[in-house]
Amino acid sequence: MNFNRAKFKNKPKQHEPKRKQTKKVQDGITFDSPLELFTYNLLRENGINFELKKKYELVPSFSYGGKTVIGASLTIDFYLPDHDIILDPKGFMQGATDLKWKLLKHHLFLQGLDPRICFVYSQKSAKEFIHQLRNGFTEEIEPRFINGRITRLKKQFKRIGDDFIRWDGILVCTASDLATMPDYDLYKLIKNNQPPF
Repeated sequence: MNFNRAKFKNKPKQHEPKRKQTKKVQDGITFDSPLELFTYNLLRENGINFELKKKYELVPSFSYGGKTVIGASLTIDFYLPDHDIILDPKGFMQGATDLKWKLLKHHLFLQGLDPRICFVYSQKSAKEFIHQLRNGFTEEIEPRFINGRITRLKKQFKRIGDDFIRWDGILVCTASDLATMPDYDLYKLIKNNQPPF
């Protein structure tokens, strides 16, 4: 067979547009996002003791079939030892990240530890976290400070009291559901309830 070698030559690399840099540096520390930096400053301003970038080994490295399989770990942004709270400023978590949080909970469970896990999604929710830390938490299980989530849903659904209603009058979810809903479920809920027009 006669192959045209020109078809198989390497094509010149196309330059990808540069991604917007979100990392911030302060006090010699690199923060992954402006929200993480804001939370850092907020904790310091309020005199709250914390550990920064605490790493948990979820799955140790091991050998399989004669090859080394690299382990998995999760680095949390803030641990508040005086309150036994894991605090993590988050954007929109993807499925793999959500799985790592489940593995972390399993890891903590096996060690007999039960820290409260809190996520903040905006500067407003970070301030709400500090308020609840000082005055007592109003949510019973893993407070996920949900102002950003509510704002996102209000763009697509009508809010009546605690309920979010679709364009055709069907109940989508309640605001209280948002506190414990995994991010991928929230993403599916928004994607699957797009108006048909």
